[in-house]
Amino acid sequence: MRSSLQRFSPRPIALLFVLLLALPASTSGQIILNEQFNGTAVDTSLFTFSGAGAESFFGRTQLNSPDLPGPFDAPEVSNGTLKLRLQTYNPFGTAAGNLFLGDEIRTIDTYAPTANSGVVFEIRSRLVDSASNPLSPGLVGGMFTFGLDAGFPNPNERDEVDFELLSNLQNGVLTNIFDDQGFNSAGNFQFLPISGFDITQFNDYRLELGLDSIRFYVNDTLIREDFSDLAIEPQDFRLNINAPDSSFGLAFSNLLQPTANPNDNEIFLFEVDSLVIRATAVPEPSTAALLAIALIALGGRRSRKATC
Repeated sequence: MRSSLQRFSPRPIALLFVLLLALPASTSGQIILNEQFNGTAVDTSLFTFSGAGAESFFGRTQLNSPDLPGPFDAPEVSNGTLKLRLQTYNPFGTAAGNLFLGDEIRTIDTYAPTANSGVVFEIRSRLVDSASNPLSPGLVGGMFTFGLDAGFPNPNERDEVDFELLSNLQNGVLTNIFDDQGFNSAGNFQFLPISGFDITQFNDYRLELGLDSIRFYVNDTLIREDFSDLAIEPQDFRLNINAPDSSFGLAFSNLLQPTANPNDNEIFLFEVDSLVIRATAVPEPSTAALLAIALIALGGRRSRKATC
């Protein structure tokens, strides 16, 4: 009688690894939107802008809108990037010199995870710090999902998942989740320092939304995972630059102020190199599990035969 250890074949286990590697990766999937900003203007078949009503005001910023008086000065697209501006002079403010004017674009379509697929948002962006557009304290570059819950405005709630670049804190990113929360809520936010990180350089940001988890990645490194606050209602995706008020203490700076004089206008830039949105297939663990069980059982049966 020979020992089973002498006759055990590793081939079933090796085959298992080969077959598992052949399964679809969770980061792959159907591309829903692929915007590389290689044109000369914002693609209005994919994106829209803020209206001019109450939705356009937050913090100390009024969002630029085609519904405001006069010709619409849309955000620039050039040299392969979207250039979102925050301007210190705003001719449309409720009073002279009291509000900044910020750019925002938002997807026309909305997205939500399902039992069969998750949603992944991939953004490459930076806050600009250059001789012509120096970085200032008090700026926020926003990359986020947004959706009003059914029944708005009663209850006055929304789902939202954020990446935010803060010029006050340049060594990391702010992440935030609003799950069925009102507009007076600060959300479930975390500022996460990242070794060697620089918000003035292009970095890759990825949000993964599933029915059971939300994940945040920076440069392909997982920095946050949440299983309790699941903002998974249908949401559009938005990119903007803004200057918050003092209620957003991490991001506010009294050094940055709007002006009533157009000759004193300063422009700050948030550049976006690309936005890709994809639907990812939810893995089928039962398939892999059955395969593993079958192959291991096969290996075990061969081992038992070897003992005879």
